[in-house]
Amino acid sequence: MTHRDSGEGAARTLLEQRIAELRMTLEEFAEYAEGLGREHEEPGTLSVRHLQRLVTGRRGDGQPLGPVRPATARLLELACPGDSIADLLAPPPAKNPADSASGVSSVLLPVIIDGQPVLAPVNVDTLAASGLSADLGEQADASGNGSHDQHTVWFPMDIIKRRGLLSTFGVTAASAFIPQLLRVDPDEQERLAAYASDEAARIAYFAEVEPQTLEEFQADVRRIATQYPNSPVYPLFAELRWLRGRAFEKLEGRQFPTQTKDLYLVIGVLCGLLANASFDLGHFDSAETQARTAFLCAELSGCNWLRAWIRGTQALIAYWDDRPLVAVQLAEDGRRYVPESGTALVRLAAIEARAYGRMHDAHGVDTALGIAANARAAVIADDDPGGMMVFPEGKQTFYAASARLWLGGRACASLAERDAEHAVHLYNQDPPEQCRSGELNLARLDLATARLALNELEGAAAEVRTVLNVTRRRPTESVTQRLRQVDAVLSHPKYINHRLASDLRGEIWVAAGRAVVPAFPGELQ
Repeated sequence: MTHRDSGEGAARTLLEQRIAELRMTLEEFAEYAEGLGREHEEPGTLSVRHLQRLVTGRRGDGQPLGPVRPATARLLELACPGDSIADLLAPPPAKNPADSASGVSSVLLPVIIDGQPVLAPVNVDTLAASGLSADLGEQADASGNGSHDQHTVWFPMDIIKRRGLLSTFGVTAASAFIPQLLRVDPDEQERLAAYASDEAARIAYFAEVEPQTLEEFQADVRRIATQYPNSPVYPLFAELRWLRGRAFEKLEGRQFPTQTKDLYLVIGVLCGLLANASFDLGHFDSAETQARTAFLCAELSGCNWLRAWIRGTQALIAYWDDRPLVAVQLAEDGRRYVPESGTALVRLAAIEARAYGRMHDAHGVDTALGIAANARAAVIADDDPGGMMVFPEGKQTFYAASARLWLGGRACASLAERDAEHAVHLYNQDPPEQCRSGELNLARLDLATARLALNELEGAAAEVRTVLNVTRRRPTESVTQRLRQVDAVLSHPKYINHRLASDLRGEIWVAAGRAVVPAFPGELQ
C-alpha cells in the first residue's frame, strides 16, 4: 500500500503529507516508526491498519478520530520531528501561492548552533504556516533579540526546532532564498555563495552517474557493512533506505552500460543489507521482499558472489521462520553460483547444516559441515565489501554448535559445547572496533544451551547474563529468539524449585518477553 502523492490528490492530514515527503509506503513508515521507538525505548506499536485510519483523520465509519493512545502519539512524534500529534492528525497547512510558484520547497535560514551562525534547510510550507516569516520581516528591519547583526536575523536552533521548522526531508532547492524573508549582509555573501555551491554540487550528484558517484556509493556500502556487526541496527537501516533510494534514482537517469551493471550491484548489496537489517528488526516479510529485490539485482549485475550471499540470507530467514526444509533448498540452490571471491559458499553450507539439525537429520548435518569446511579451504580472496558480509571462522564454528544442539543427546551437547567455546574464543580475539557483538551473543547462547544439557546451570547462567548486558544496546530478532529458547529449556520441571533458574528466567522475560518458540529436543531438558 502506497501513500497518496501529489498525483493522487492532496494529503488529508499532515501525517499523510509527511509520509509522502519521506517517499515511504504505509508499511515502510510503520516499520520506520516502530524501529525509532525501539531505539528510543518507546514500547508502542503501529499497525498498518491503524496507520490507514490515522492518515485519513477518520475512523472506519467516517467519524472523526478519538484520542490517540499516548504510546502511539510518541511514536508518530519521533518519526515526524517538530510536529505535534495534534498537528499530524489535522489537515496540512495551506500553501502560500507566492512561495509554491517559485518551485522552492526549502530555504536556508540563518540559525545559531553552539554559538556559531550556520544555515539550516527549512520547509517553506511549514515556515509560512508558523508565522515566523512575519517575525523575520519585522526583525530584519530592526536590531532586536535574536539578531546577529542589523542585516541578517539569526534565530537560536532551539527556537527553530520548537516551531517545527527544521526540514528533515531533504532539500530539493537548497540554494534558493525567499528575498522578502532574509536580507544578507554583503560581507556574508561570499560565505553563503560557497554554501549554496556546495549544496548545488550535492544536488548535481543525484542527476547523472559519474565515476566518483559509484565510488562514493561503494565507500558508503563498505562503511555500513563494516559498522553493522557492532552498531545499533535501526540508524543503519534508515541510512540504507536513503542510499537505496538515491541509487534507484541514479538508475533511472543516464549512464554508460557498464555503469548500469555497477549500479545494479550497488543496489543489490544495499537491498541485501536492508534484508539483513529488516530480519534483525523482526520484520521477516519485509526482509524477504528486500532479499528478492537484491537477488534480481544480483542477476542483472551478473555477480555470483552476491547471488550466493543473497540465497544465504533467504535461507537464514527461512531457518529462523521455522521453515528448515525451505532453508535447505535455498542453500542448495545457492551453491550453483560459484563466487568470484569470499566466503559466501561457506555461509550457505553452515546455514544448511543448521537447517538439517532443525529437522534432526544427523547425516545432513555432517554432510553440510563437511561442505562448509571444504569451501573454507577453497576461499581464494577476501570478501568485498567485507564487514558483515564476511563469514568468519567463529561464525562457522558456532553454526556447527547450533546444528548439533538441534540433534539432541549428551554426545552432541558435548561437541556443541566444544564448538561454542571455540567460537567465543575466536570472537574475543577480534580488536574492539571489529567486535561482532550480535554473533558473539549467539555463540554465548549456544554455549549456555550446551551447558544446560550437561547440567552446568551456573556456567550457563554466566553466559546468558553476559548476553543480556550486551543485547540492551543492540537487540536483534535472532538473539531474542535464542533467549526464548534458553527460557524453554529452563522451564523443565527439574528447574522448578531452583532459585538461580527462576531468577534467570525472569531476567530473560524482561529482555525478550515470553513467547512460544521452537524448542530444542527433550534430551536437552
